Amino acid sequence: MRTLLAIAACLTLAGCSSASGANGGLVRVEDRPLPALEGKGLDGAPLSAAAFRGKVLVVSVWATWCLDCERDQPGFVRVAGRYAGKGVAFLGVNPEETSTAQPLAWVRRYDVPYPSIEDPSGRSAASLGYTGLPATYVVDRD
Repeated sequence: MRTLLAIAACLTLAGCSSASGANGGLVRVEDRPLPALEGKGLDGAPLSAAAFRGKVLVVSVWATWCLDCERDQPGFVRVAGRYAGKGVAFLGVNPEETSTAQPLAWVRRYDVPYPSIEDPSGRSAASLGYTGLPATYVVDRD
């Protein structure tokens, strides 16, 4: 069973910006299964966290209107590149945006190398238990 490790503000191993997210940079460890994160990717194709089974999965909940997300995005891009091919995968969840135009522009602007799930209802993000943006979750490979 995949265990969910919730990192409230910023992936510290990433060397992201100083923690100023919803939980002030505190790390909360939870022993619970990863909720089923699935939907359409920003490209319109089906996308599911289950596709990353067997890898450590870093889930980033972000939005284009979130200033802390914008500040942290370059660090996530660097870390995703650093760990590419090393058993670590990244997945974005983009809640509460009703159009893909701005999220797609964001992905192009920051050259984001990993996919993101469209989550206009916010249900997928809420299933993770996030309390604000940005939110980052690290999931073990089991």
